[in-house]
Order: sequence, then C-alpha cells, then structure tokens
Amino acid sequence: RAVSVSPWSAPQSELDGSGMLWMSVLLSSVYDGIAHS
Repeated sequence: RAVSVSPWSAPQSELDGSGMLWMSVLLSSVYDGIAHS
C-alpha cells in the first residue's frame, strides 16, 4: 500500500488518512462558526 518502506513513512501514511479527515472536519466546523458569528 505504501510506496516507501522507511520506518517513519509507513505510520505517517496511516496518520495522514485520519489526520486529513480530522482536519477537514475541524476546518468545516471552524468555517461554520465564522460564517454564523
């Protein structure tokens, strides 16, 4: 699944998936708060 097999690259790709999800959720909620304030 991962292109690179370096020790730090494998776990980072895992974190990227959930990290991006959390980022989008947080950003959307933040933008919602700004838009409604």
